[in-house]
Amino acid sequence: MTITNELIAREIYNFLTYTLPARQRNGEYYRTDQPVNKGRIIQGRPNNILRTNVCKYITDVHTGYFMGVPVTLDFADEISASVFARNMPRDLLNELLFSLSRDMSIFGTAFCLVYTENGRVRAVKQSPLRAFTIFDDTIGHESIASVRFASVDRNEIRGEVYIKGGHYGFIYADKAVTLGAFQPSDYDGIALIEFPNNEDRVGDFTPILSLMDAYNVLLSGAVDDMQSVSNAFLALYGMQGTTREDIEEANRSRVLSLSENGRAEFVVKNVNPDALDSLKKTLLDNMMLVTMTPNLLDESFGKADSGVALEYKLWGIEQARGEKQRYFTRSLFSLLEGIFALCGIKNLRHSDCTVRFYKNLPRDSSKICQDIEKVGDIISHKTKLELLPFIENAGEELEKIRIEKENEIETE
Repeated sequence: MTITNELIAREIYNFLTYTLPARQRNGEYYRTDQPVNKGRIIQGRPNNILRTNVCKYITDVHTGYFMGVPVTLDFADEISASVFARNMPRDLLNELLFSLSRDMSIFGTAFCLVYTENGRVRAVKQSPLRAFTIFDDTIGHESIASVRFASVDRNEIRGEVYIKGGHYGFIYADKAVTLGAFQPSDYDGIALIEFPNNEDRVGDFTPILSLMDAYNVLLSGAVDDMQSVSNAFLALYGMQGTTREDIEEANRSRVLSLSENGRAEFVVKNVNPDALDSLKKTLLDNMMLVTMTPNLLDESFGKADSGVALEYKLWGIEQARGEKQRYFTRSLFSLLEGIFALCGIKNLRHSDCTVRFYKNLPRDSSKICQDIEKVGDIISHKTKLELLPFIENAGEELEKIRIEKENEIETE
């Protein structure tokens, strides 16, 4: 499938018309900027607008569980490890990958651009609101290009189209694209790398947006009702001769003078708090269920008395994490390929780098140490160190141990 001006123009139009509004909507829900449609409001009635940010909670839990403990990269040779560390320090890499994971959760996808600037390799996150992928029309539906918007105004959009081996600059105006000259790259792949959240590129809270709307309308209406109760009407029966002055005097003296058959009572709207709480719980439980998110406010969640019980409660989010990891691993390796290629090291193989992911769970370090001690010499020292949650890099720790032993020998 050939990249043409017409193809790029059509894909940009489809992105602006269909994909971008959906991603912008997800961003609004994450920031708690979404509308609350309560229908027609009667004049004089309370009109409270409440928003509970369950969407942000879902994203933060999924992102923290998936990338709260940074991944570790174990390179097969020291030269590769040194080159990567020099161009992508660990702190910057951890920050980048966590930010990409959050975008994945919110928008269903994330983008990272790898390039050189002033002779140094850089990898920078790009907004999913300004980037998208173009796929071919084959059965495999493979990605053939990525598009990035550099500037957007009412009349035109300027940006780059990244294909394998380089990129084109473009101008999009009046639903037509003008391409600039091709700019080759030392990286043979597509430099604007997509990190999909799952196969369908759906955000973690996207399936429950209608439930989120219902929850916000319910809360807003409940507060309206409570406010209406405080603004109750006083009904007087058999007191047709009551004047405004009589009511003002009653307000001052807190005493009502009623006729022989007269009576007074407040007219309020009946509010059933039990029914309200039940509906709130039902909506919240459904949002947690559909998104496979553990509800940390659930009392039974903190009472898991064994690792098996805790894993059972986390079974849902573990399935979501597993799918994230499969797609993330492939994209991360493309990122590594790009960084090494721009550093002059090509043909990076999967066996040259081992990527390890960690679940962000509370762990009993003393129990882990006891279990490792019981294992004995069945597994290597490096594997034992990798099992310890407070060891970030097993290779570096082994090197420290070696140096310490050498110093002990020299001082004896």
